[in-house]
Amino acid sequence: IDANCVQVLQGKNIHRWMKTWFDKEVRTDEIVVSIQAHMGDWQRINGIPSLVIQNEVFTFIEGNKESVDIDKNDLFPYIYVNIGSGVAILKIEGDGNYETVDGTRIGGITCWGLGRLLTKCKSFNEIIELSKRGNIKRIDLFVEDTFGDREYVEKHAQKLNAPPNMNIGSFGKTISENKTLEDCNTEDLSLSLLQMFSFNIAQIASLNARIYGIKRIFFGGSFIKDNTCALEILSSSVHYQSKGTAKAMFLRQEALGALMSYENKHGLLIMDEPQDVETSLKSTFSCHDPFWNFRD
Repeated sequence: IDANCVQVLQGKNIHRWMKTWFDKEVRTDEIVVSIQAHMGDWQRINGIPSLVIQNEVFTFIEGNKESVDIDKNDLFPYIYVNIGSGVAILKIEGDGNYETVDGTRIGGITCWGLGRLLTKCKSFNEIIELSKRGNIKRIDLFVEDTFGDREYVEKHAQKLNAPPNMNIGSFGKTISENKTLEDCNTEDLSLSLLQMFSFNIAQIASLNARIYGIKRIFFGGSFIKDNTCALEILSSSVHYQSKGTAKAMFLRQEALGALMSYENKHGLLIMDEPQDVETSLKSTFSCHDPFWNFRD
């Protein structure tokens, strides 16, 4: 911790610590740390326009991150999906003009909880690393599996309205092949879990975008940190569900709430001038929920 620094703690659960930490100073012989707390979603929402200007938004296409150039005057409206312990979906129509329109309790903490039970992993990062070596074909059920003949499916794909490689059942082969947990390897389990949760979140986000006629969806939160599987599935699923009319975008900074709390208090960001957001984040800390701590 730098000397004489300010630590910003932000999130819905920070009220648990407010009596102990709120607006306090911690003094030692060498440093003075000022601790301030902020609650609510508005910090993240207000932070997106700042990050757009600073090229902190990207898309994920065919395994590659591509920075997005967005005119700040053409930013609204958009859907913002925060994936932490749960999932909150907000519709933003302008500065300070937003509402929570949907959400689900089947989010990051559920994925991590199931993953921990199934794989015995000690951290969510381990789940992500295992998934990189997984083979989804060994555990999920695909269209070609239901017919048992890939050649037949390819020949009648138009009539079936589904390609042979369409995934139609997460963990489906654990039933059809009478597998037990011991028969499955942790890499496949991890990959199936991440894909299943990511697809479900993308579907809910896409349905909300369709309801409100919005073409731009921002995803943020600790779930997507270093999670290329989630980035890939969220991107491809939004494209599929919207028939290519909506686009999934991502925020490079998962600690957006803490960053914008600091900015609101101390003027960290100047809207019209790009700055080093990565350096600025060294002065912030997100205490959004227990799931964030799993990702440190």
